[in-house]
Amino acid sequence: MKRSRGLWIWSLIVLFVQPIFAQDSLPTDEELHSAYCIPVLNYWVEFYSQLEKTAVADEKTAGNAELRQEALGYSEMMRDLVARSKSELNRLQMSLRPRAQYRTSTALVAATKQGEADIQQYKTNNDRCSTECSTSETVAQRESCTESCVGNDVVARVRGCSNPSWMPF
Repeated sequence: MKRSRGLWIWSLIVLFVQPIFAQDSLPTDEELHSAYCIPVLNYWVEFYSQLEKTAVADEKTAGNAELRQEALGYSEMMRDLVARSKSELNRLQMSLRPRAQYRTSTALVAATKQGEADIQQYKTNNDRCSTECSTSETVAQRESCTESCVGNDVVARVRGCSNPSWMPF
């Protein structure tokens, strides 16, 4: 009788006291990186989708076969980028969602907000820099000009989301 009473009391202690001590843990670097990259990849999906729509419209209105073929190639490239970005976005979301409920949310929210802020800065500067760098002779020169104009740190963080090699799967 004493043994079952002791077991019963111990069960109550574990049942009611454990949740008090079971606090959310801090997110890992991988989880923070994923939270940062989700809004970034959302932007890339939207951006590439718009470019694909423009290319499809150009394909339909192209005056000759050469222009039509060029527009077709561009629309296929954008379609591939949309698919790849959606796949990476899905991967991040599927990895982060089940674990997010057990993590301190303020750090994850801060990482997401930083991703949103970086995308906004990237878009603002990229629009301005596209005009400044449009006179560059080669694609490599134009990209180099854009990177230095936008800001290498922002470009590096935003581009780092296109290949989430930190993911376990």
